[in-house]
Amino acid sequence: MNQVHERSAPPVELVVNPDPVRAERFFSQGLQLYYSRQYVAAEEQFEIAARTNDQDARILYFLGLTHLPLGKIDAAHDEFRRAADLERRGLPGTTTINSLFERIQGSERQLINRYRP
Repeated sequence: MNQVHERSAPPVELVVNPDPVRAERFFSQGLQLYYSRQYVAAEEQFEIAARTNDQDARILYFLGLTHLPLGKIDAAHDEFRRAADLERRGLPGTTTINSLFERIQGSERQLINRYRP
């Protein structure tokens, strides 16, 4: 597998009181916006979800995917690194993430797979 490890994930300010249920609502809204190509609004939802629960790789992968069409390439790579670290720790497991990525194909999928464990 072609994994990218040229630098570690940037330090993350930990959420003091994670709220996974609330984060899930923002994540779900972000997914709808992402798939309807409303990237700025999707980015906002994913950022709130990440601030609400920083221990979910799905949120960070999609935040990174949302950065790509907005031209925030370095930020996307940072999110993919952080997400891959969480995925390695099973937050959530690879099977869950794989099912979520079924709709992500082409160059975006290839880029993500460079980071994934």
